[in-house]
Amino acid sequence: MSAETHANGGHSAALDVNDLGVSYYTSSGEIKAADGVSFSIMPGKRMGLVGESGSGKTTTALALMRLIKPPGRITKGSAVIDGIDLLSLSEEEMRTAKLSQIALVPQGAMNSLNPVAKVKNQIIDGLRDHDAQHSASQYRELVTELLDKVGLNRQVGDMYPHELSGGMKQRVTIAIAISMGPKVIIADEPTSALDVVVQRQIMETLAELQDELAAAILLIGHDIGLMAQFVDTLGVMYAGRLVETGTLRQLLSEPKHPYTQMLIDSLPSLERKDRKRGDLRGIPGTAPSLYALPSGCPFHPRCPQAMDICPSEEPLLKVVNDDHVANQGEQQAACLLY
Repeated sequence: MSAETHANGGHSAALDVNDLGVSYYTSSGEIKAADGVSFSIMPGKRMGLVGESGSGKTTTALALMRLIKPPGRITKGSAVIDGIDLLSLSEEEMRTAKLSQIALVPQGAMNSLNPVAKVKNQIIDGLRDHDAQHSASQYRELVTELLDKVGLNRQVGDMYPHELSGGMKQRVTIAIAISMGPKVIIADEPTSALDVVVQRQIMETLAELQDELAAAILLIGHDIGLMAQFVDTLGVMYAGRLVETGTLRQLLSEPKHPYTQMLIDSLPSLERKDRKRGDLRGIPGTAPSLYALPSGCPFHPRCPQAMDICPSEEPLLKVVNDDHVANQGEQQAACLLY
């Protein structure tokens, strides 16, 4: 789908991704880590990308930030913010677009902060890199303001990352991400390795900052429970492809793709305990190796609803909900059942 075609009242998307492809070229051949990924996020909205490890979620995020390293390469597609295709920018233009147009809250703040630089200097580095000409006192004020926005006191600026808790480190990465007021924030598993209470606080902080910036957020993760509390729309990835997209309500109440159905069935639920199939269920088998994807639909070897045609025909993402129901938005699934 071209993302701009969503029922969006004529407003353009904050981020419009179309037919994104990322491949890794190895001695065993080409591995398509992301293949034909298309979606859009409207300004001020939050989209989640979920799926098992190796489904292509983080690859998609890194591609949007132009952080794919050899032997990986972005092979096709576009990612448009404000009429500018990030994937066609030069290295220098992309450097300028980072933080000012699009920013990443990385997975594992522990590894993304420089262990031998004070927090304030790491925040200032990003500002200086965008030719922000400020005096030392102005930089100090900016750092204090940014730390305050993410719920940290000014003393944190004079500390080193090893002196901070996991949650504080994650807040510092958020402060860096919002420092230039980007239009799109990608949060890649921003709460992994944090305890449940801190997870919730971090997500609340992100939500408040998003409202303030009127930015769009792309949340990458595998925890549908966390997504359900935060996002407006959801994309489900499997084997490098989007297999279902729609509003959160659509995917939680009426998932169409068998993989989405099984993901949601694997969630613990108090409401579901009376249902006959209310016992916890896993998804049989394992995600396929991208080296050797099954023919046809990549999910068919694990799918309880697989048909004779599934091993031979690859399904495309298409609208699967009723057009006549007003204001519900498009729900799309890549499944031969529809």
